[in-house]
Amino acid sequence: MAQTMVDKIYDFNTMCDRIKELDPNIRFAGVIDERGKLVAGGMRKKQVSLTDTKTDEMRYLELTLRVKMRKDFDQYFGKAKYITTRRKKVNVMSCPINSDTLLRFTEPDIDLCNLVERIYDTAQTY
Repeated sequence: MAQTMVDKIYDFNTMCDRIKELDPNIRFAGVIDERGKLVAGGMRKKQVSLTDTKTDEMRYLELTLRVKMRKDFDQYFGKAKYITTRRKKVNVMSCPINSDTLLRFTEPDIDLCNLVERIYDTAQTY
């Protein structure tokens, strides 16, 4: 039986909640659809966003375009498992999930090597 959109969003919200439970330094876990819209997940409770809603929406769209552009190289290098950007205030991690993208923001001092694999493993069950 095909998965409905409601079931898919429920599964994505569950996945995002489980990812945020992996480490208290995960600020945000969300799923961005192929149009650049946040469809599941969000900020950790009591966590303050570093950006406003308009900036968030621009970031989601920019990320979606970058993910689509990276797919042009899949035939040469294989599919991207995840992409991580280390910034002064946060780390930004993205992972393609079919036509959607799992996006995470973490505190800058987290052990990324260990966390990235744990998140990737969690996301693969959805």
